[in-house]
Amino acid sequence: NFTIDPSKNFVIGPIPDDIYNINGEGYAMPTELTLDSDRPTLPPQYHMLIVWRALMYYGQKEAAPEAYTHWQNKYGQLMRQLLTDQIPTFDIGSALC
Repeated sequence: NFTIDPSKNFVIGPIPDDIYNINGEGYAMPTELTLDSDRPTLPPQYHMLIVWRALMYYGQKEAAPEAYTHWQNKYGQLMRQLLTDQIPTFDIGSALC
């Protein structure tokens, strides 16, 4: 059995009788980048996603549809790579019959 206590700690009970591995998924809140020294939490090869998205906002604000489309394509390509790399795969089991 397990739970999350009010202090947001992971708690297991009763006390395990041996050493066990526990696998699971976790989620983190996005980090706000406020200082020049701040680093995004996503893997370094995907940091350009932030740049492409910012350029999309710029192209939209400046009413530059050709620029917006260009940056949207770059963003989409890299986002697909991120999703392929980071989202876990799942297997479909056999029938229960």
